[in-house]
Amino acid sequence: MNKLLFNRIRMDKRLTLFIIVAIVIIVLLIALLINTVFKAGKAREEEIRSMASTGVIVEDTGSYGEFDNIEVDVTIPHFKNLKDSYNFFINNLIKERFDYKTVYKEFVAGMKNAETLKFKYNVSYERYDYYDCVSIVINEYAELQGDRPRQTKTCYVINAKESRTATLGDVFDKQDYKNRIIEEVNKQAKNKNIDFASEEGITYIPEDQSFYIKDNKLHIFYEASSVAANIYGDLDFEMPFENDKGIFVF
Repeated sequence: MNKLLFNRIRMDKRLTLFIIVAIVIIVLLIALLINTVFKAGKAREEEIRSMASTGVIVEDTGSYGEFDNIEVDVTIPHFKNLKDSYNFFINNLIKERFDYKTVYKEFVAGMKNAETLKFKYNVSYERYDYYDCVSIVINEYAELQGDRPRQTKTCYVINAKESRTATLGDVFDKQDYKNRIIEEVNKQAKNKNIDFASEEGITYIPEDQSFYIKDNKLHIFYEASSVAANIYGDLDFEMPFENDKGIFVF
């Protein structure tokens, strides 16, 4: 009788151990399944979000060759499939801004015998996609014979999903980003020995602040002499943020 009871207890222990092991295995399998589904959902979410920018069609357009005393090599972007009204707006804006005839007139305004001076004008651009945002960075080089060349960079960031100009608010999704950007810009300027026009440094970020996004990094951009002495040239501050769910965080 005692032997039978002992065997029964031993069997119960084995059964209990088997049940515990089975429960642990089932829990682990469920956790693995949930993690796999979560990762797949997150990957799909990022894929869907990225489609908004990568789906924007941009073609090269521009002017090339020599026209009298003007040497031109201009390549600018031409958007094809944004909403009609914005498509026309952004294409026209860029075309007028980098029209070599207009720029040439600005350079020689009030000058005598300007037609004897050579004018060189080069424009190229780079495109960077980031979720809903398409960043276009246009590099401009203009040189009138005998004068110091003008080199500028102009940034256009477009909310591809809504066919409109994007703002920093779109990127940060209502987060408190302005004070953090101000702090980071001032810190980088100090490390680079850049003296801003104001002794306090950068104190605010306007709603139309120039920026672009490249390789998952935010770049805050200032044109030459807009916030500091012209000797510094254009100022480009790369924010050391990490990407998390489409939002830059510290």
